[in-house]
Amino acid sequence: MIDVSGDGASNSGIETSNQSRRAGRLGIQINGVAIDIMGNSISEYYRRFVVTPDGFVMTSTGFADYPRTIRAKLLRELVVPGS
Repeated sequence: MIDVSGDGASNSGIETSNQSRRAGRLGIQINGVAIDIMGNSISEYYRRFVVTPDGFVMTSTGFADYPRTIRAKLLRELVVPGS
């Protein structure tokens, strides 16, 4: 599993969508925490170009909301449903 978080789209380096597809083919799940600031839809960018089909995106509405979002993400990944 790979976890990615950030507040912007990729602006240098390798194209994320190619690497995401490659990871998916190798059975690697990519999840993301998008930090949306002032209505920028980083969450949509993550859904389209970063996370794998079996991955998910959680949205933090600014940096102050980031700790809550990380906690929710960890609980989603670690807590077994029904426990």
